[in-house]
Amino acid sequence: MIKFFAGSALAVLFTLPIQAFAAPILADVIYGFSWNGDGVNDSTIGAGFNGGVFDATNPGQSPWTFSGAGTFGVLDLEQLVDQFRVFDNGVLLGTTSAPGGGSCGLDIQACFFDPNASSASFAVGDGDHSITISANGSDRGRGVFQFTPPAPVPLPAAAWLFGSALLGLTAVKRRKA
Repeated sequence: MIKFFAGSALAVLFTLPIQAFAAPILADVIYGFSWNGDGVNDSTIGAGFNGGVFDATNPGQSPWTFSGAGTFGVLDLEQLVDQFRVFDNGVLLGTTSAPGGGSCGLDIQACFFDPNASSASFAVGDGDHSITISANGSDRGRGVFQFTPPAPVPLPAAAWLFGSALLGLTAVKRRKA
């Protein structure tokens, strides 16, 4: 009898779906990542690093997951020699701009405004996303990424209410004049 229950428990355990390790990311948070390769181009990006140096959050190991529509942006830091390919659920979203060389250090704002920094923003639709990034350029480096959902669209009723209030204020002001 015990063997029957143990066998049944194992059968149920093996039929459960296996969750892949994925690090969920939050909207509007800048995440820093780093990678170490073997000197071969197209090194796969590994675990992120704490962002105390450049004010970014450690996203953990890829793939990085989130849900919903928005924009996913990637930016190279430090030595501006890396170009990235961004994948969503294994499908190529696109490639960042060609790097121009030089250095912008670990200052995100300086790198963002540096025309030599490789960067891109990719529109993603509704649904669940699982992002991986590959680097092509150097065998190690650092970068940042961010997911930004679309800005909320005001409801027509709110616009109508605002317009009505403006008309009312205009009418009151004309009566006083």
